[in-house]
Amino acid sequence: MKYFSISEASVKLNIPESTLRYYEKKGLLPLIERDVAGRRLFSERS
Repeated sequence: MKYFSISEASVKLNIPESTLRYYEKKGLLPLIERDVAGRRLFSERS
């Protein structure tokens, strides 16, 4: 499965990174995984 960084996902979805962070904080994106450094990993399923 291919993973995208938050900046790549932001470009792909045409929304600001801050919006993605907000959605995750509010629990609207529960399937977001994180790497060992704590960075969000977006996939086509998330």
